[in-house]
Amino acid sequence: SYTILLQNTTDHPFTDVHVEDKLNTRYMRLIGAEQGALQGNQLAWTIPTLAPGEKWSVHYTVEIARETPHGIVIDNVVTAYGEGLESLSLNERVFTTRLGVIQNLPPTGAAFDALFLGLTSLLGAGQTFLLKKKLFLA
Repeated sequence: SYTILLQNTTDHPFTDVHVEDKLNTRYMRLIGAEQGALQGNQLAWTIPTLAPGEKWSVHYTVEIARETPHGIVIDNVVTAYGEGLESLSLNERVFTTRLGVIQNLPPTGAAFDALFLGLTSLLGAGQTFLLKKKLFLA
């Protein structure tokens, strides 16, 4: 799941703002996006006007393909451009994230049968101890 947040922190409005998110469609499949239009390998939104102090956000979900190789890093690049944004630095108009893919996690913890065997052995040993103690006291 991704959320894109754009906030106008300047003293002038942004107009005709385009937000584009380049998806790696080879490994990612779009599940759902609020008002976004999938155009080739990018998800795009248009914001007519963003006034000073105003925020715009959108949420979308992707699914990573099962056949994605272990260890691959998937980049996600979001770019915003439009009237008024040219005064902002590049790192304020472009945002990237990286997602590492891990396949076949090693098993962790103990299996249920091992826990069951350990617990029953412990209870059996406790019963034997109590029985021997009773016989010794008698």
